[in-house]
Amino acid sequence: MEKKESKTKLEEIYSRLIGIKETIGEQNFFWDLADDFNKNVDESSEILDKDLNYYKIPEEKSFGHNVNHKYCPRDIGLSKINQFIRFLENSTDISEKIKAKSYDKY
Repeated sequence: MEKKESKTKLEEIYSRLIGIKETIGEQNFFWDLADDFNKNVDESSEILDKDLNYYKIPEEKSFGHNVNHKYCPRDIGLSKINQFIRFLENSTDISEKIKAKSYDKY
């Protein structure tokens, strides 16, 4: 993957992560959201060629295993999401690029 294409892909992932974070309310959330987050971590890991498993929400922390629903504890999930967003912001110039792009619209 070319460097420019990688940055664009990371920008897309970053935007999805912000969306996931904004979706989380004040309570525990469905595991599907945690799974979506973990897939974004995996995709970022491939792009950056770096082991980022530390940031994933561990599935063993899920609860409420029944036929219909599995949940992620809000405190654990939100902590991992915030940690990973900060990692991307601090290891790349991603948040500044996205802000600049949003200002270009006006």
